[in-house]
Amino acid sequence: SDRGYYSILTAINCMIGETKWQVSNGPGTIIATPIVYNDIIILTNYWGISAHDAQTGEYLWEWNSKEEHPYGSVVIKDDVIFFVTTKGLHARYHTGKSIWNFCIKTPHSHQMNWSWKDAFLPITTVSIIEDTAVFGLDNEFFYGVDINTGKEMWKCALNEMGDSTIDDG
Repeated sequence: SDRGYYSILTAINCMIGETKWQVSNGPGTIIATPIVYNDIIILTNYWGISAHDAQTGEYLWEWNSKEEHPYGSVVIKDDVIFFVTTKGLHARYHTGKSIWNFCIKTPHSHQMNWSWKDAFLPITTVSIIEDTAVFGLDNEFFYGVDINTGKEMWKCALNEMGDSTIDDG
């Protein structure tokens, strides 16, 4: 289980090569490059998303779930953080407050004992093109989700798309 391991977030003064501060990111290995936005460091680890003050390392907020796991780096547009999980796509303000969640239904979603093991594996991080969030899951579909409403705009089977290249025109 990855919950026994703790990642250490380290800030280094790049001018002199000295450590400014170090903090534990809590359970789970950091799985993507941290993003710095408005003096906040946003991390993705196996169990969730966390935010720290970029100057001090102070913990600000986190999102985590025992039922789904994030994948890849977050993407930020207009103060909103977007991230893909094993169940779909989330949008949160940079303060951590939830805006919406877009969840993909699985064949087992209706079962009371459904768990994250029944979820899909993300095959891409999210890309934002104008007002559409685009991402793919291993259920063989790419999704286009309206970033303002969290509603599905389109779904396209991978075998219909050919190479996984996004074309905004």
